[in-house]
Amino acid sequence: MCECIQPFSLGEPSPALRTRLATIENTGLGLTALIACLDMGSHIHEPGAWMAQIGWYPMSALAQISIWLCVLCLALPRRWPALLISKIRTIAATLVVALHLSILFLLGYQALMHRLPRCGLLAGGLSSCFVLLGITLLSIATRRTHLIHIADVLTIALCLLAMVLSSGALISNLAFFHSPVQQPCAPIGILVSLSLLSICALLHRTERGWFSILLSPGLGGKLVRRLMPTILLFPFAREAARARMIGVGHIPPPYITALLASAASAILSCLVLYCAWRIYAMEREIHAMTLRDPLTGLYNLRGFELLAGQTLHVAQRSALPYSVLFIDLDGLKQTNDTFGHAAGSHALMETAEILKSALRETDVLAHIGGDEFVIAGQIAPQEIAQVLQRIEACRRQKNAEPGRNFPIRFSLGYAITQPEQEESLAGLLSRADKAMYAVKRQRKLFAAQSSTEAHTSAPVELFQN
Repeated sequence: MCECIQPFSLGEPSPALRTRLATIENTGLGLTALIACLDMGSHIHEPGAWMAQIGWYPMSALAQISIWLCVLCLALPRRWPALLISKIRTIAATLVVALHLSILFLLGYQALMHRLPRCGLLAGGLSSCFVLLGITLLSIATRRTHLIHIADVLTIALCLLAMVLSSGALISNLAFFHSPVQQPCAPIGILVSLSLLSICALLHRTERGWFSILLSPGLGGKLVRRLMPTILLFPFAREAARARMIGVGHIPPPYITALLASAASAILSCLVLYCAWRIYAMEREIHAMTLRDPLTGLYNLRGFELLAGQTLHVAQRSALPYSVLFIDLDGLKQTNDTFGHAAGSHALMETAEILKSALRETDVLAHIGGDEFVIAGQIAPQEIAQVLQRIEACRRQKNAEPGRNFPIRFSLGYAITQPEQEESLAGLLSRADKAMYAVKRQRKLFAAQSSTEAHTSAPVELFQN
């Protein structure tokens, strides 16, 4: 039985990936809500010494409200009416943007008046992050192309700013990154929450726009999903290694730079080679798909014209005979009508097996469409009878298998190049086709004059045009 091939479209997102990313998004929202709840508890009970040591300080009420509004925007159930979801999301996101724009305006006024506190830049970064997050949430439902691209740019800016703030806090708390000047650091809860919300907002935008590549089942989507974690983490690992080497002091600074630069070059070269090999493998698959028939595994018409044309040119230059055999599978329509199209497809695959087992490796065999097969190669006139005998022996062996519902029958005609003239492949194929139809007419005449049983056991006729 033939295997059913499911339709595949590169434009359609993978349901499995969609489910996986939705699970990651829901997990991120759950962790954000948990952090917000823990932070609310820290307002009631003072945080312990270990919590203060890692930078866990209670968030402001404004930050708490902003986080809960963002969680609400992203956690709205999809089964709710679209109009209701849009209204709730618009109100919540607008509140977030308005609140933090007012803070940015106030910080800007203080900067103009030279009254900006030491933590003013950090507060401005956090408020800018909330503003970008709110605008991103407002643009989730838009379907206008230019607005989608603007929202994608803002989402990238949001993730970049969240990465700067969170990595800055992490670096400030690591021993081998300590600098002489201690910089102010935001509460760890708000930084983790902003990072999680930024990731959730990015995953929420995978339905359309640039980030939809994350859901693609094709080569581009696979490369992005596999390489992006390495690309994102590698610069931080490199800087951490640099700081550690400088702190230890056993390696001279020039060699530290040379070592890390060489390691970066090696890793990036490996990534480039990986991408190149993946693209090369995909190109080979595409090339095979354009030249092969997916049902039988034989060459299709395009592959036959390409390869047979080359072998015909070689034969003509060497003054060698060249033959084209045209085979038509008999009774395919009756097989489809009686036993179903799966049985017809199975008959085509069995015919391909018969022809492959009877031919040489140098011969070109193709399924050029429907019930038609064609063979081309350097077959001399005196060898045609031997080829026919091998094909007929394989056909009889296949029909003798137990449990068969229908026999394999086909008509065959052939054409051979003339020594005195150079003939094109199309001309040879046309002559072989006409010879095959002459055999079909003989079969119909024979069927009208004999019983069905005699017709089934009759040998394959051969006709040359």
